[in-house]
Amino acid sequence: MKFSRHTPLFLGFTLFLLATASRSTAQSVTPEFKVGLAAATLRGSTSAELKTRTGFAGGVGFRYGLRHGLSVMPEVLYIVKGSQADFSLTSAGLLIPIHEGGPGDVPIHTVFEFTYVELPVLLVYRLETRGRIHPKIFAGPSVSFLLDAKVRFRALSGGPEQEETDSTVRERDYGAVLGGGLEFDMGGQRLSLGVRVTYGFSNTRKNEDAAALKNTSFVILTGLVF
Repeated sequence: MKFSRHTPLFLGFTLFLLATASRSTAQSVTPEFKVGLAAATLRGSTSAELKTRTGFAGGVGFRYGLRHGLSVMPEVLYIVKGSQADFSLTSAGLLIPIHEGGPGDVPIHTVFEFTYVELPVLLVYRLETRGRIHPKIFAGPSVSFLLDAKVRFRALSGGPEQEETDSTVRERDYGAVLGGGLEFDMGGQRLSLGVRVTYGFSNTRKNEDAAALKNTSFVILTGLVF
């Protein structure tokens, strides 16, 4: 198995956070189920302007309580990323062969859809106010495993939409998460609302000779804290 250069950093920081949680005498485990939307795009050098696309996001987190409002929360999320753009089709409708066209090329609208299982490990600080609203901030590393990569494209002049599997997308992505939100007391439970930015470090392309394209996503999640 080939490991990314980001693997040691992710594993080291994850082990540090979990070790900190396990040493805490105030430790408690609180599950949090969440669902929402991800507005994602790819950043990098391409022949066309890459635009944001929206997709589903959701999953569960397990919060390990520390002291003074701090906690560690590993998460398991299902999240759809990717991008969209207008290109010219010169060969197959895949991430690399689609490029700026020439005479005789067909202008198309293209949607790149990458589905991941994302595993963030977050350090969370929640301000325990006397009221029912509690602000929070969080940050940490993440690793994502590719479940599926598809390309959908349709001629701008009209016609049927076509779909192909994109085998050029790397199976793993490392990134960092930064976000914040609010928690609302509701009887014996809490409603959670959070926003986060996930900044990918890995090139989504398997071809290292091609210009790098990296994931960036803005995610809104609402959930129930038990």
